[in-house]
Amino acid sequence: DLVGSAVASFDLVGSAVECLSNDTLLGNVLTPAGCARRCRSTPGCEFFVSGFGDKAGRCYQEYTANETCIEGWEVDLYDFYKLNDSPADTPVDGG
Repeated sequence: DLVGSAVASFDLVGSAVECLSNDTLLGNVLTPAGCARRCRSTPGCEFFVSGFGDKAGRCYQEYTANETCIEGWEVDLYDFYKLNDSPADTPVDGG
């Protein structure tokens, strides 16, 4: 399953916030890194949120134009991340 093995580099942009842009559920994952891998394997995905607390495991793609979230922010049980530019098929040493 390439979704689980793809390498994805990402940066935290905002804590305990969700962008008010449209979004799509990418699935339920255990960690932000797992959510980043889902995003990396989804065409056009650049930004995502990963839930915590009562929303732990929820992973959504955010359809905002940039990391400033021009649509505005709301306080929520999500952390907002940006994928870094790196190919999805970067080989992992020993993999």
